[in-house]
Amino acid sequence: IDLVQNFSQAFVPSLGEQIETDILALQSSAVTNPTIGDADTGTPFGDDLIIPSGLTMDDLDVNLEERSWLLPPVAVAQLQKNDKWVDADKTGLPKSVRSTGFLNLDLYGVPAYRSTKIATSGTIRKGMLLHREGLGVGIQQNIKMEKFARTQFSTPFASSVLYGVGVIRNNHIQVVNIKRTLV
Repeated sequence: IDLVQNFSQAFVPSLGEQIETDILALQSSAVTNPTIGDADTGTPFGDDLIIPSGLTMDDLDVNLEERSWLLPPVAVAQLQKNDKWVDADKTGLPKSVRSTGFLNLDLYGVPAYRSTKIATSGTIRKGMLLHREGLGVGIQQNIKMEKFARTQFSTPFASSVLYGVGVIRNNHIQVVNIKRTLV
């Protein structure tokens, strides 16, 4: 058994989750564009959030091809309850999204990705429409893995890595307040 390889295979996904958590927490630092959606209770995710968010980015000349939505699962569930987004005759897809799953979600030409790591605040879940230059992550290339002296029944390992996350272009991020519950 290659213990170093086993440890590194377990470490990298954990590091990825931590980076995802850290970068999604930056939504609170995106303050240039006013947040869209009800600040007290959130707004069900749909055209009332999607269209104004896209318009904000359009007005700033933010390239459409490099935008993405980052959404909590409840936003996707709210879309699934709206026939406009799931019925084959309305979406133009060969089959209903209800039968094929909500994979490769596309909202008016902008891909959407789900994450459970997006902030929750009271009755609100946050979502973000962002350009790829909005947020950034830097990580060192060589992750250091160390195997320590063996003790009686274990082989301790440690790993260290230097990384950082930050808001790169504040006006390339549009935060939305999404209702936390299924409506």
